[in-house]
Amino acid sequence: MSEVSKSEIMRKFRERVDRGTLAEDIKLIYRIAGGLPTEQVEEEFRLYGSGKADVVVRDALKSMPIKEVSGEIDQAETRDLLQQIESGLDSLTPRSEARFLPDSVVGSITIQVGQEETTLYFLADEGERLAQAKPISPQMTEAIQRIRNIWPRLLKNGREREK
Repeated sequence: MSEVSKSEIMRKFRERVDRGTLAEDIKLIYRIAGGLPTEQVEEEFRLYGSGKADVVVRDALKSMPIKEVSGEIDQAETRDLLQQIESGLDSLTPRSEARFLPDSVVGSITIQVGQEETTLYFLADEGERLAQAKPISPQMTEAIQRIRNIWPRLLKNGREREK
């Protein structure tokens, strides 16, 4: 994806979040993947502007099978989380610059507006970010923690999806 396209998608996302015009065509996808072969982690959280959310989790360390759950998040929490993500986007790395050590646990944030999307990357582990000199903003760190705090609620109260 060209730099102009990435910038345009980010501009549209910011505009929609700032105006509060959140609907099903606004989507945030948070993914974590990687680690040593015996310690593979895969996590995915999808949040739509409408508040619909999906979680997919697999953790080899916990011998946890893939679990997929859908649920709803209230509109105020959805808006606050998307605003926080929006404020930290510039601290993430575009694919063209994403260089991480092998076996790193890498995260990504994909923002989608309509049919257009762009993905930005970061190291999922705070220690790895420090060791590899790849920091992210405090706003993004807090937004990621908020996403991770939503999961237990969805896993407990959500509807398990058919596989």
